[in-house]
Amino acid sequence: MADHDALMTRHEAARVAGVTFNTILLWIRAGRLHPVAEPARGRRVIRLSELEGIIDETSSKRQTMQIWAGAKAVEAAPPSST
Repeated sequence: MADHDALMTRHEAARVAGVTFNTILLWIRAGRLHPVAEPARGRRVIRLSELEGIIDETSSKRQTMQIWAGAKAVEAAPPSST
C-alpha cells in the first residue's frame, strides 16, 4: 500500500483536514467519505487519498467564496471623496 493510501482514524482525518471530528462524521453520513473496516485495529478507518480529494474540493469552494466575499466588500465600500 502506498503512502497515498495510508489509513487513519476519524480523529486523525479531522486533524489532517483541519476540521472538527463532527465534520468528518457529517461527511461520512453524507456519503462523501467511505470508511473501511480494519480488523487489526478493530475500527473503521479512512483512506488518505479519499480525504485529500475532499480537502481539495472544499478548499477550491472556500477560495471561490473568499473571492466573491472580497468583491462584494469592495463594491459595498463608499466612494472616497478626493
